[in-house]
Amino acid sequence: MPTTPVEPAWSSPIPTIAFAQGSAVSYDLIQHTQGFDPSLHEMVLAPVSAPLESGVTINPRGTLKYDGVQPTATVLGVVLDIKDTVRVSSTGSLQSFDARIAAPGVMRHFGFDSASHLGAGPGGFGYGYNYGWYPDNDNNDHPVIDTAVYPGSSGSSLRLTMDANRGGGMWVCNFSNDLKTRFNAGDEFFVQWRQRFNAAMIGPNTDLFGSWKQCLISSGDVDYSVSGVANSCRCIEICLTSYEFAKGLGDAHDDRFPVAYHRCPDCGGTINLTESHPQQFLLLQNARAAPYCGYNNVMGSGAGIAAPGGNCFTYVADEWMTFQIGVTCGARLGEELPNSRIRVWGQREGRPSELLIDKSLTLTFPSKDPGYGKFWFTARNPYKRNTTMMTWLAQLIISRQRIPDAM
Repeated sequence: MPTTPVEPAWSSPIPTIAFAQGSAVSYDLIQHTQGFDPSLHEMVLAPVSAPLESGVTINPRGTLKYDGVQPTATVLGVVLDIKDTVRVSSTGSLQSFDARIAAPGVMRHFGFDSASHLGAGPGGFGYGYNYGWYPDNDNNDHPVIDTAVYPGSSGSSLRLTMDANRGGGMWVCNFSNDLKTRFNAGDEFFVQWRQRFNAAMIGPNTDLFGSWKQCLISSGDVDYSVSGVANSCRCIEICLTSYEFAKGLGDAHDDRFPVAYHRCPDCGGTINLTESHPQQFLLLQNARAAPYCGYNNVMGSGAGIAAPGGNCFTYVADEWMTFQIGVTCGARLGEELPNSRIRVWGQREGRPSELLIDKSLTLTFPSKDPGYGKFWFTARNPYKRNTTMMTWLAQLIISRQRIPDAM
């Protein structure tokens, strides 16, 4: 069975770094590590020769931080190990939409700065077209172009509105105009988008409002006949969804952070991209550091989802957040792709992205499936709503390489 080649680990000493008291700063260690190529590797930290002084923290992205409060702090002899992973791009700088869509590997993008990006189809929805919208099941509500809310200089965005009478609908697009861009065994691709939520969308709700699906990545269309248009519920499906929980009977249901799963329930049940943990039972966002985004913090101990008790990357209202999903497909073995990998990044506005989920798994992947080739933007859930919830989509990018962070 093919395996990912492993590069020999090596280390490089970092010069002494002194911070002056009273100036909170971040120091990019990547720039001071000889031979480190962030476009080829990710950085992981080896144990340091001495504990970091109070007020100094360091993260796996290669950034050393000083809080500016403690007395002068010195970090001496910090050693970094470089080890292989899948190819990634440097995330050291935030880039505009124009710069990101000009990056190598980009196959398709939608800025939603034009009414044409809404798309349409027979009867006014997207069935049988390369991209477009589907109405809500109960009525003809659907996504609209919003010229009042948008990131940066975009000029407009795509908005879904949901309340007691409206379900918002869905917007979908294939990865290419000719339907020939699909990803299967041995392939890798990335999807990035910016998204905004109003407070009602991410806050607690007491009327049985459950978790909502943020987006789906699934099979591409083969043609535009009835038989060739792929629905969302496929065995290869990947879904980013909000985590729904209630602290006690009758409590509000809180949906505040993203989690992910693979496989439509119709294919034998979903595979949650979680990881077991001795103290947390499950890590819901398994790439988050201690005190973790863990099931017990959320549901058991009451420590919470955010610091200091927890460390979940949460949704934030009225801010243009950025999300990115990276999918690495392993070699085929029958109707599965072992040694596959799914990663999810989240990014607060104006800040670097953070790795939320990094899960190695066996993808369910029927040989007859055409492969990944379609993105679904949705806020679907089956429950009633007593408040008006809105979410916006902007700057969607589909690429063969990791996409730089959004400015």
